[in-house]
Amino acid sequence: MKKLLSVLFAGVLAACNASSSNSAGDTTDDGKPMNVVTVDISGRVNKRIEARGDAAGLGYMKFTKTEIDLFTITAAESVEAGPAYEATSGVSIVQLTLGEQVFAGTLGTGGSVRVEEGESTKDYNGGNYWLFFDTDVDHANSKVHLTLTDITDIGDYVRLTGSFRYNAAYAPSELSDECVLDAVRNSGRQPGYNAQLCEAEDIKVNATFTVYLDKILQKSE
Repeated sequence: MKKLLSVLFAGVLAACNASSSNSAGDTTDDGKPMNVVTVDISGRVNKRIEARGDAAGLGYMKFTKTEIDLFTITAAESVEAGPAYEATSGVSIVQLTLGEQVFAGTLGTGGSVRVEEGESTKDYNGGNYWLFFDTDVDHANSKVHLTLTDITDIGDYVRLTGSFRYNAAYAPSELSDECVLDAVRNSGRQPGYNAQLCEAEDIKVNATFTVYLDKILQKSE
């Protein structure tokens, strides 16, 4: 399942990498407007990612006047010395309307953050947040909140400005016997696992973006 989701996610990103910016003069080498994404991560990881151009990914399969199919935003930062970071909004069907939209964050398509340093890789996501930190049985604290504040037609592109936020968590791939036995003894508890006992870590993600939809991929319906 994880492999299938990774292939889907890679395909969505490859489908469209239109660019954007907050200023009309900020373009890529081929003259397209440049994507700009800023992500603030807090909690067990404290990091600001300021991504532009190729480091700010925009993916979608198609869009109409009312919605965007398989919409995703990514922001990445990699340096020679130090950790590499990548944050995503998750993959969703987004309505082209102003205001907040809320999406499931626990099904493998929610927002996530990856931190790589040397041989170590940590993946933070909404599914782990629900298992180890969310006290609400209906996943209320594990959802992705995406808000569009501006939708503007600028000729060959549709400019979107907005934000997204979510909670995410990391847990070791192999949980200790003590962690698992505690979850069994406390069956029915929410969250199901003791975060401290299981060595889980939680973060909060808050991001802003200005991205551009290329009208080449716009469909009538």
